[in-house]
Amino acid sequence: MIQMDAIISHGSSGSPVCNEKGDVIGLATFGSLEQNNSSLASGYNFAIPLSVLKEYLDSAKVKPQVSEATVLYNEALSFYYNSYYTKALKRFKEVKKINSNYPQLNTFIHLSKQKIDRGEDKESFVQRYFFRLISIIVIVFGIYVYYRWKKSK
Repeated sequence: MIQMDAIISHGSSGSPVCNEKGDVIGLATFGSLEQNNSSLASGYNFAIPLSVLKEYLDSAKVKPQVSEATVLYNEALSFYYNSYYTKALKRFKEVKKINSNYPQLNTFIHLSKQKIDRGEDKESFVQRYFFRLISIIVIVFGIYVYYRWKKSK
């Protein structure tokens, strides 16, 4: 156990405990109660060291990994901040199906829809001009084939 003076309140057990560099060194577990009033005693809070947690996970054959929702959310944020709002919106909606309580999820869905409606999506811009270019190429090729056919007759 690591004894610490950081406050652990009800509901914060399971939170990471970090050192001054921001490295996770343990997991907040419990605090001691004051004898007089049953409130948490400051300075008597405890955490499980990271080395103990890793040993426990190894013995239980648990392989920690990032959740599917987190992977999708991170992809969505990347698409969003690179102005690919259609792709971002799709990922945000997938996250919502898995876990609708992600931070700012509904805000990002709303903002993505707004940006798509205003034509700010890079992908829709590329798609729009790509299909126009393909259409022009098909028309020009069709005219060329028609005249070659007509000339050979």
